[in-house]
Amino acid sequence: MGKSDSKKTSKKTTKKSKFVFSKTRILIFMLICALLGGSMFFSKPIEDKIMSYSTHGAQLSSYQTALNNDFIVHFVDVGQGDCIMLELPDGKKGIIDAGDDNKETEEHLVEYAKQNVFDGTSDNVFDFLILTHSDSDHVGGMDAVFENFVINTIYRPKIFYNKTQNATTAQSELTNDETERANELGINKPTTKSTNIYFEFLTLAYSEKDENGLNAQIIFSEAGLEISDETAGYNIKFYSPNKDSYSDVNDFSPIIIASYKDYSIALTGDAEKEVEEEVLELYKLPNVDALKLGHHGSSSSTTQAFLEALDPEYIFITVGAGNKYGHPTEEVLKRLEDYNIGTNIFRTDQNGDIIFSVGKQIANSDSTNEQTVQADSESYGILIAISEGDGVLSYIKWWQIVSVILVISFFLCFLTKKEIEKKAKNEIKKAISK
Repeated sequence: MGKSDSKKTSKKTTKKSKFVFSKTRILIFMLICALLGGSMFFSKPIEDKIMSYSTHGAQLSSYQTALNNDFIVHFVDVGQGDCIMLELPDGKKGIIDAGDDNKETEEHLVEYAKQNVFDGTSDNVFDFLILTHSDSDHVGGMDAVFENFVINTIYRPKIFYNKTQNATTAQSELTNDETERANELGINKPTTKSTNIYFEFLTLAYSEKDENGLNAQIIFSEAGLEISDETAGYNIKFYSPNKDSYSDVNDFSPIIIASYKDYSIALTGDAEKEVEEEVLELYKLPNVDALKLGHHGSSSSTTQAFLEALDPEYIFITVGAGNKYGHPTEEVLKRLEDYNIGTNIFRTDQNGDIIFSVGKQIANSDSTNEQTVQADSESYGILIAISEGDGVLSYIKWWQIVSVILVISFFLCFLTKKEIEKKAKNEIKKAISK
């Protein structure tokens, strides 16, 4: 083979290697785009992911640019249990229940609160805590809450701890204290509970110090209580319990309607149909935009009459996947379907952590490209975001994943190029040797 032939072979080989390198780079670039797009969605904090929204017909593009969210309700996925966190327009924060005594769910609710409620800051004060009732799937995770956060005000049920047999000194002392508390309220035959988990909650509650180092204020939940700020424009009203004693501890769960501007949501704990009927007899309930189903969607709650009175557009169900109770029941789901809200149902077992929020619509200024909040009241709207069960990915910033992808991609491209160049040189040597 002459020099001219070897040059031809060299050019042909080099040309081929460039073509292979181009194809490789295209494939890597497509892979980067796919991973980048996926990471920017799946790793975003929950509030960046929209599932549904309503702003008087306005079209929204993202949580951050769509609404200046003032009133936020977080339904934290703690499996078969309840944990709800609230962010209010005046900056106050609250928590209702804390799921079961489970290490995994406790770690999740603590991390969720730090990242999504306190936004990764050093702030750790819940202005109020509401325990709806004494069942373990509501009170079980309270030890983690007291351990990681400061509580200013505690709303507790009129369920009194009572243990006389085989009681420790501490349990006997708490039993005596609880008897005195019931007497002070004029309750002659109080509903009692003797579980260790409820003992732990009450012990922690009555030893809690608020952000000023004073004893946390403890209030017994009852109808008529309100957590509100007229200037900020929100109101959280208790419509139950209306009695001092119930045979079923679920019925101590307060039926609460939280409202901001013209929007509202009903939170019902595990209140059964007897309490729903009681509330309907005593009050004319306002229509709400959203309802958290009672007792995880059990057939013993959310009666047709209660549903019609509230007339919600959105439904939230806090429930564990494959739970042994069959929640939510087919009966309740059929009732919701018949009421034409079957498509607006959000479930923690299917959607993971869920956010319901109300705020002002944000408009982009064409001249400055800055976001401005529309001043008219009609710009307020509802936004619902879901995590789709992302778990730890919810707390990884998208730029962190992108950085890793870019670094890996660089080395992939570098190594691929080196490998192809080496292969090309070997081909040229072989061609010359021939």
